Amino acid sequence: MSERIFLTPPKKLLYSTSPLKQGVFLSVRDDFTVNKRYYRNRLLIIPKGEFYFNQIETTPSDTWKEWGYLIQWTINRYKMKGGAIVISFGDTKRSGSPVPFIHTTIHEPNGSGPVNAVFVAGNTMPLIPTDYTQNEALGDIQATARSRKYHAHMKKTVGEGICPFCDKNAKEKTCIKDGKFWWIKPNDFPYRRHAHHLIMVLKGKHSSKENDISNICPESWAEFGKIIQWAIQKYSILGGGIVLRFGSRKYNASTLTHVHAHIQAPDLTNDNGTTVARAVICKG
Repeated sequence: MSERIFLTPPKKLLYSTSPLKQGVFLSVRDDFTVNKRYYRNRLLIIPKGEFYFNQIETTPSDTWKEWGYLIQWTINRYKMKGGAIVISFGDTKRSGSPVPFIHTTIHEPNGSGPVNAVFVAGNTMPLIPTDYTQNEALGDIQATARSRKYHAHMKKTVGEGICPFCDKNAKEKTCIKDGKFWWIKPNDFPYRRHAHHLIMVLKGKHSSKENDISNICPESWAEFGKIIQWAIQKYSILGGGIVLRFGSRKYNASTLTHVHAHIQAPDLTNDNGTTVARAVICKG
């Protein structure tokens, strides 16, 4: 599958449906390109007006607060069981976006099979079967580990009833920026063909057996955006995707139920024009 690069923004792609919910800065719309064979719902959050920019670094705090509110409104309005939220930003060659401005896709698969949110390069490693004990309060590590090394790590943590994101010692060793609501670290097991793969972790213990983002407050969403902007500037990330899984693991392929987001940027050093990286959001 080739990367999609559009020199002229195809406005019709994102503006052909009426707004379902309007904010001051953003609006929620149906994604009319969705394949109903795999999706229960897929919606878009896009800037209001004629915005053709993709620099996420300039997004103000109030917009991040509204973004979080619209995410929560959409999940509640459509009674979504689970899925993933994907922000495409920066260089379209790196984000896989068909339009040169920031937009968010809210994916809710129907659970019938694997669904990929294609935006950068990665996560093509084969799955390795597992046979060790799960801990339902922390997450599901069966059939979600991408490598033997990751496998062994999950067995020593989740398999023993330990959440890697709640482990204070692990945090002290890996945290690169600590906020009031979130902290960020490099991914210990980054996807292949990535220049950068960072993990943002929501502070606090698990509140349920699912990735519940319904109670995240506006100030937390503002900090979420601020830390993303810090990471993009610190590592000079030109483009990529941000993935936040929510709800039931059946619908988002998450390993842990501790809310966290991925910041992913592809490595195009040896790109031949056909690089594809995926964020797998459902493993059927």
